[in-house]
Amino acid sequence: YYFKQVMTKKMLQFVDVKQETPEKRGTDKRKDDFNEIYKDYIKNKATEQSSRCSQCGVPFCQIHCPLGNNIPDWLKLTAEGLFDPGKRRTIPERPGRIGIITSKHGAALQDMFATLARRFPLTEALVLPVMVQGEHAASQIADALNTLSPRQCDVVLLARGGGSLEDLWAFNEEIVVRAIRRCKVPVVSGVGHETDTTLADFAADLRCATPTAAAEAVTPDTEGLTDFI
Repeated sequence: YYFKQVMTKKMLQFVDVKQETPEKRGTDKRKDDFNEIYKDYIKNKATEQSSRCSQCGVPFCQIHCPLGNNIPDWLKLTAEGLFDPGKRRTIPERPGRIGIITSKHGAALQDMFATLARRFPLTEALVLPVMVQGEHAASQIADALNTLSPRQCDVVLLARGGGSLEDLWAFNEEIVVRAIRRCKVPVVSGVGHETDTTLADFAADLRCATPTAAAEAVTPDTEGLTDFI
């Protein structure tokens, strides 16, 4: 495997995340319930300012939600302070071990391995493989985040490569947003390409445009450290 060329077995661990098949959560009904709760709020705000979201046409949408079709979740989670910048934690400058939550089959994992080996080969990687799209992806991602502790790693990268809105939807789920905020170590997101944005990005302690950028953000440059010494 490619990662064996850039990281030794001692530096790399794979952890199996407990995978349970959740019962169907009735996503459509959940969103309808949220729409009912926030219907009057959205209507009142729309009368204050008549602008409409360029993505979905919902009045006032771009003020509250970067994802027009996810406005009920955005309003509820914002009200609870889950996107509050003041709650973001500091990212360690020289982490001894970095957790990685992503698909074990994706190119994103190989990109992050290569970046870590090039920039800071002294660090170790703890990989928690999960599904990053599909019906059970959100619950697996949340389980992986809930599994981590400061004894296991200093920071965690939550990442995947680019895709359509449907492909990235697991990172917009409420269960993932809450797991990010509950995670006991700082979370750095690197989901999709530069133009992709998810609710997980707003909940994370640091948002990066791509998986490679996330790996760069949590590691010092070895050449820079050498020059400093």
